[in-house]
Amino acid sequence: GRWVVTASQDKTARVWDAQSGQPVTVPLQHEAGVRSAEFSLDGQRLVTASWDKTARVWDAKTGQPLTEPLAHEAPVAIAHFSPDGQRVLTVSGETARVWEVPTVWLPVPDWLPKLAEAIAEKRVDDQGVSQPVSFAELQALKAEVGQSSALDAWTRWAKWFFADPATRTISPFSVITVREYIERRIEESSPESLQTAMKSALNGHEQRRIEQKALESLQEAVKLDPTNGLALARLAHAILAQESGQNPNQLGEAEWLAHRAVEFAPGVAEVWRARAEAFERIGNLSEALVAINAALKIQPQNPELREAQGRILEKGKRNN
Repeated sequence: GRWVVTASQDKTARVWDAQSGQPVTVPLQHEAGVRSAEFSLDGQRLVTASWDKTARVWDAKTGQPLTEPLAHEAPVAIAHFSPDGQRVLTVSGETARVWEVPTVWLPVPDWLPKLAEAIAEKRVDDQGVSQPVSFAELQALKAEVGQSSALDAWTRWAKWFFADPATRTISPFSVITVREYIERRIEESSPESLQTAMKSALNGHEQRRIEQKALESLQEAVKLDPTNGLALARLAHAILAQESGQNPNQLGEAEWLAHRAVEFAPGVAEVWRARAEAFERIGNLSEALVAINAALKIQPQNPELREAQGRILEKGKRNN
């Protein structure tokens, strides 16, 4: 009850002394109006939500940001701390997200500055002279952290940092692995999922929103796993589904993605179908036919592939 926080269209949130009415910190600055601001339950931190499509966590005593902007694709309407203050829930449009914002206590462990030096591969001595740090020191720190039974946020982060990338979770405090996360993003754009979502859409605007969400999920999947053939193929299909004028490089991007998809997943029919679709759209019907035939070798009874083959053959006859 000592402080008050206000959110304003002047692009700031401000913390005030409730008795004197004087500001406690510098203004908490956003790029657009601030829609909401609230304290964590312990009063030590603040979270703001803004029309600039971000939320942010701040130190309530100093007004300094404690996180990078928590970015969305639309203005953030609400940002709310979990009861323990270790997570933030944000709501933007029809999307809600949960972010890890763990409290990190002082003092830091003795090994943390050493780890920073080992990662940078250099150390500055008392005379200000840079000295090289060997890879063996990094390996020793990895062993030290791995053997630690501490449960603090620093140790959890370090164990996550050193974890095998193939089994690492998406954050030090999550149970979802990167692989599982990628698979979920890909599954959101499966033909079956999209067909179901489109049927339940109320109007054309809703359908475009579903398509855009699928596109963003696939872009994230490819960013995290650039050699995932299925993700590349579905991203190529999603780009080809964009309205003309949305993407001036539409055909070139789709053809490149489909080519990469075949490189990494030549045994997947959907990958060859995406390549056929890209060639068909750019008018290369002979290559489109080769690609759709390759897909049919994998799934000879697939009616959609047969239909695509027939369409390509018909176009070829008309052109001849």
